[in-house]
Amino acid sequence: KKSLFLLTIICSCVFSQNNPWGGISVSTSDNLDALSLNPAGLGVDREKQFGVSLFNIEGSTKYIFNTANRDGGFGSTFSILNYEKKSDLDYSFAFGFPIEGQKLMGGIQWFSKRLFRIGTLVRPSNFLSVGFTADYSQETSEWLDVKLGAGFRPLDHKVSVGLDLYSDNIDFDNIRSSIFADIIPMEGLNVNFSYRPKADFYNEEFRISVGFNFGVV
Repeated sequence: KKSLFLLTIICSCVFSQNNPWGGISVSTSDNLDALSLNPAGLGVDREKQFGVSLFNIEGSTKYIFNTANRDGGFGSTFSILNYEKKSDLDYSFAFGFPIEGQKLMGGIQWFSKRLFRIGTLVRPSNFLSVGFTADYSQETSEWLDVKLGAGFRPLDHKVSVGLDLYSDNIDFDNIRSSIFADIIPMEGLNVNFSYRPKADFYNEEFRISVGFNFGVV
């Protein structure tokens, strides 16, 4: 287990994606990925969680060091981007809260880039989860990056499938989509798939990610 754990850490540092905390949908993010996708996920009852990630942007001298922390309904992130003898610091603070138990939750997140994100999670049953987020720019006074997603569990908690819709603004004149699947083939192993068709200025994208759960890690 120790060898596998060290190998996982090394691979994570080398191959991490821009979203270091995993997560594939605004409808399913309720762990550390809530700090990347939907702050309402912080309202889901979880234990304390903390993460560290270091990765290099391919083909450049840029390195990004990330940390994330959540405790109860509160969460925070800190990122340091280092390149060409210069460093930039980005951070965020978030709060998620239950509105009606674990069936309806809300959340808000403030980013140092002068951006607010609001989110909601609706989970009327174990079969269905719906998420919504929208970003508000303080610099332009505009709503940006509106996202709506729905996840389904056709069998049990080991298989989740769904669809996310994205829009660059609240006019919804350029809607994109992403199909995803989250599978737990065995306890301690999690596999995510997502596919985003090509749309206007966005290339076709297919992602696979694998996560290991060692109980306390």
